[in-house]
Amino acid sequence: MTRLYFYAPSQYRNKAHKQRGYIAFNLCALYEEEQYNREGKKEKHYHYFDQVEASVITTPYIKYSFKVDTGHQGCQGHWAKTKSELLADKARWGFKTVTEAHYLRLRRLAIRLMQKHTTVFNAPATGVNEYTWCVQYSPYCHDIRMASCNYQYNREERTTDFLQWMQQSEIPMNDAIISEEIKLFADKRNSTGRVISMHLSANQLKHYTLPDARKHIYGKNQGTIITPPQYNRLRSAGQKVIWDMLQLNQQGITGPQTYSVRVII
Repeated sequence: MTRLYFYAPSQYRNKAHKQRGYIAFNLCALYEEEQYNREGKKEKHYHYFDQVEASVITTPYIKYSFKVDTGHQGCQGHWAKTKSELLADKARWGFKTVTEAHYLRLRRLAIRLMQKHTTVFNAPATGVNEYTWCVQYSPYCHDIRMASCNYQYNREERTTDFLQWMQQSEIPMNDAIISEEIKLFADKRNSTGRVISMHLSANQLKHYTLPDARKHIYGKNQGTIITPPQYNRLRSAGQKVIWDMLQLNQQGITGPQTYSVRVII
């Protein structure tokens, strides 16, 4: 069965973005099969069996977004009926054809980038750290959100006179920040998933209090407050879900092995 592999670098990565450590690219792979149409004629159909979208920014804050849709069970198709139509449509969106070996190398790069940024998280050393999570239970998918927030009184080191003026004017202080926010969705049926996370520095978006920060993340739900060890265990469990989701299985496309292998030691 013919397989086609495509790679698209980000069209927004300029010199300024390179200085910010911006890396972004998309990958997709399709397989070709012949089917009969309603008129009884053979025509080619193209189906996706792997799609990866990777985006990472490391300066002045860390934000990464990974979307993975792998496996032939999803059967997301493409409208093209010929290979030339498929190549022309992909070229219109900035995709280039690559070899299978090159595609797998780029896929491994996306996995390494994600593992690098999902493994390490250092909470702020000052102030009060609060850890929360929220999960939507379903037998078909994992839908998890977790966050680490930090509150530090007078974070911007305002003077005493300025603090008194703010108090007299009833101006609230934005001393709460979201240190880390993770959104994880994984479909158990066809290995579809998305993981989005932001590691924000202190000069980014601020909130009045920790409940305000939670409301920004979860809405009215507010999430459930957990301990730091529970938060770390949830992050580790999320990494396992992501790892299982990333496994590329082409057996349904290539078919089972029909030849024997002799191993000589």
